Amino acid sequence: MSDTESLVAAFWEVAKRRARLSSLPGYFGPSALESLAPPAWSFGDSADGEALLTELLASGSLTSEVPLSDYTDADEALPETGTLGILLDGAGAPVALVVTDEVQVSTAAAGETVSETLRVVYRA
Repeated sequence: MSDTESLVAAFWEVAKRRARLSSLPGYFGPSALESLAPPAWSFGDSADGEALLTELLASGSLTSEVPLSDYTDADEALPETGTLGILLDGAGAPVALVVTDEVQVSTAAAGETVSETLRVVYRA
């Protein structure tokens, strides 16, 4: 297991309790939601990525827009409302558990865009 994977696993153990993701008493065993760690990702290690991370952590939520082609060209699925993620800083350390609150695809003169609103559920 890599250093980042170890840090993410330790972060998830704390975050799932602090975010109160286990809704069943202990004698039922863990639910799928608390058993499986969500994917870990970052905004990248650029100055722009760090600025987005700083804004999200400072305000508690962030709405970003990207061209739809970013998803279609990379053959990636669009974000889904309710999806959890572990946000990493530029060095690969987990800093927040986030949830996607809203996803919208809109058409403008510049083309189709995907708007995603993230909210911090737990901050390290």
